[in-house]
Amino acid sequence: MRNPETQLTKSIRVLCRWKFWLALFILALIQSSSILLSPANAQVPGTFFPTALGEIQEGFTPFPQAAAKDLPYLETAPIQLESELSAGRRPYLNFLSSYANQSLVAPNGQLDTFTPTLAEFGFYPSAQTEVKLSYIPTIFGRAGLRGPRAFGTEYRGTGKWQPTERLRLAGQLGLYQWYQSKAVSNGLDLLGAASASYAVHDRVRLTGGFRRDILGNSLLSASGLNLVDNGSLVGRVKQNLFYLIADFRPEKKTTVSLLYGGGFESGHKIKNNGFQQGSLFVTRPLYSGHVNNHISVIAPSYQFLILGWNRDFSGIGNLALQTQPPTNPVDRFAMVQSSRAGQTSVPTDNPGSQPAVGGYFSPKAFMINGFNLNMAGRAAGPVYYRGGVGFSLNNVKGLSSKFSYTTPGYFANAALTYRLGKKALQEHGWYFIQGDDVYRRNVVYSQTKFFF
Repeated sequence: MRNPETQLTKSIRVLCRWKFWLALFILALIQSSSILLSPANAQVPGTFFPTALGEIQEGFTPFPQAAAKDLPYLETAPIQLESELSAGRRPYLNFLSSYANQSLVAPNGQLDTFTPTLAEFGFYPSAQTEVKLSYIPTIFGRAGLRGPRAFGTEYRGTGKWQPTERLRLAGQLGLYQWYQSKAVSNGLDLLGAASASYAVHDRVRLTGGFRRDILGNSLLSASGLNLVDNGSLVGRVKQNLFYLIADFRPEKKTTVSLLYGGGFESGHKIKNNGFQQGSLFVTRPLYSGHVNNHISVIAPSYQFLILGWNRDFSGIGNLALQTQPPTNPVDRFAMVQSSRAGQTSVPTDNPGSQPAVGGYFSPKAFMINGFNLNMAGRAAGPVYYRGGVGFSLNNVKGLSSKFSYTTPGYFANAALTYRLGKKALQEHGWYFIQGDDVYRRNVVYSQTKFFF
């Protein structure tokens, strides 16, 4: 005969479990609605952070790039909050929503993305190892998520291992599933990353690695589009990047980071395109105080970044029929006929005079000199803030432009991190980038992390 008290206890436990998971689900929905209700009047080109591209640092440009992440004076407070909760190496659940939105570019070059709720489960198999399993759904569209739309989901596994005090290893593997729509074929992409970081000295660290990511400059380069009346998929470009980073600390408060990288970009019905990039990053705080001060740090920084591609693949070609159809009936007819024949663009007598079809920014040379001012501190209680503003001078050399052509750029970011109860953290953040009158990029995100 069963004990009535034991049965009642089990029932209460089951009910409590269901209430706990229901509470997490409701919080995730609240997060999603908070993003949907955010102002969506500013919009973004380039990479879509932090959705399909994953954990790539947002720098002064809208391009995926490996960069130094070891800037402790800006991250100390959030890390301290998190370390207090994760000191027992407890498993955690992370929910994140983000919206990236763009403007100031032609419709055929626009790309907006929305991740309603990224769900991530992390745990620690050992004291030196962390494992994360992520589910990342994303909606792609033009500005305001207008059509043609595409839908994709990434199933990702990430592992971090620190076998010694000086050596850190990391790996990431993702399967990106694209869903069938009127304008986009379904498919499966393999994404991933691997890196090794070694502290040669207390003030010198070397990092090398490889990344394969979706190149999100436009709908064509991100999700790809089907040729009109032909149906074959064009675009869906992946960037394959090999890189080496050297971080130096000439003295305690100064950080110098050197980056060199290169690789190739490939896609459907698009030729491979090689590229190289290099970067110099320098920062030193003007003021630094205790982490709990209202102003704990004020730090300027400078970055020099140069990128170059073998070929200019920024053109859209016949895919303009789905994003910005030509008003001239003769041009429209020529594009339809060419598309029916399986061609990505209308053949010309001098094809080298125009950018090839690829849908991503790829000039012969692109150079940035960026200056940024960062600030961080405690707002009130367990609420910490960080943010920055900056200005850059950009030089571009394309097929018909001279490298001396200079344009201004502007950027800003802000974030609030705070505790929710004894076992939860929340962060709300914003990134902004504008390059002259060519593009404007706004990203808003909200993240909640629960520890068991």
